[in-house]
Amino acid sequence: AIDWFYTAPMLKRGGIMIIDDVHVWTGLELKRFLSGEEAWKPVGEFSRSSAYAKVGEDHGLEWCNQPYVVRKSRMPRLMRDLRISFSLLSRGELSLWAQKVKKKLKRG
Repeated sequence: AIDWFYTAPMLKRGGIMIIDDVHVWTGLELKRFLSGEEAWKPVGEFSRSSAYAKVGEDHGLEWCNQPYVVRKSRMPRLMRDLRISFSLLSRGELSLWAQKVKKKLKRG
């Protein structure tokens, strides 16, 4: 992942980045990250590698604005859950709200 971080800006549009060892956690996380980025398009899958073409220039995004980070962060999920809870409670749907809370607590 750190190799990608430093080499991706040097890769020209249309260039191919190959991620090796996608069966290992770090390689898999980089693959997941690139799959959510508009600047990268998956172009090949191999037994332990994945290839992505660079199709844009969003490498400079602040970490807090990267789609993968936003999706995996607790705060956006918490805010979504709070909006849903507020909506259910304001409509008087207490039993549905209680079911959702119970389900959430079981998951941890």
